[in-house]
Amino acid sequence: MTDEDACKLAAEACLSWWQERDEVTEADDMLWRMSEDRINELACDPWKARAYLAERSSES
Repeated sequence: MTDEDACKLAAEACLSWWQERDEVTEADDMLWRMSEDRINELACDPWKARAYLAERSSES
């Protein structure tokens, strides 16, 4: 997996989680801003992206 692929997958996974959450509950503006920062961070940092993906795969 390339760094670009890892960043893209992690950002998409995080965004998908929030999209699913929004279907169930109302969006919390402060939490969304924090998550948006996290999505942007994951989209740009291969190390953090890979760590995020590893953490998500271990939760399954």
